[in-house]
Amino acid sequence: MSTLKLPSPILSISSSDLFDLIRSHCGQEVLDIVIAQKIPDIQTLLRVNDLFTLVYLPTNEFRELKEKVAVQLHDGTWSVLIGFQARVDELMNALREQARLDENEYYPSSNITSTSDHLTLSIELLNKFPALSSLIKLCTDIHTLSDRNDLTLLIEILNNICTNLTRSKNNFQYSDYIMKFAILLFIYSGRNAYRFVSLNVPGFLPSITTIKKRLANSSF
Repeated sequence: MSTLKLPSPILSISSSDLFDLIRSHCGQEVLDIVIAQKIPDIQTLLRVNDLFTLVYLPTNEFRELKEKVAVQLHDGTWSVLIGFQARVDELMNALREQARLDENEYYPSSNITSTSDHLTLSIELLNKFPALSSLIKLCTDIHTLSDRNDLTLLIEILNNICTNLTRSKNNFQYSDYIMKFAILLFIYSGRNAYRFVSLNVPGFLPSITTIKKRLANSSF
């Protein structure tokens, strides 16, 4: 069993904290390999079968990185140094084990379960929608973040979008805060920009027809 001390739930770890963990346990050389392979977060990392795949690619593009963690054999192939391989294996096993333990503790049985006090999500659901982990962290740290930023609009937008997307399009509703924001966005950005945002962020903005009706009956 690993002696590594990992945060829990592990899927909520930030990218910067994950990179610090990789650097401290496996070395900067391994972190450079991770970054070069565009692995941005814990969800992506846990889906990787072999972190050293880059080393075995038949290309000289990453030669400098390869030479830090592996040696080239006479036949031109590369072999990862055993020390790096052992540390990476230990870290990956520990991360997967922590994810398994978290699933049993925080996200039992189904994708979503609830009690009168708690709502729990499954690892499967969090893996499918990584943004949920970030949203959970945001909500957990909301009071600290609110000391530095006014998050009222952000919270209203997220809530409005999520609520509307569970309804049929004909039943979309918008809070007064969102409606005022939408009217100002339409006035300052124009019809085309407003339509572009509306089409690409479903559930966020009321229709242009609704905006025009509000404008006709308001002091804007």
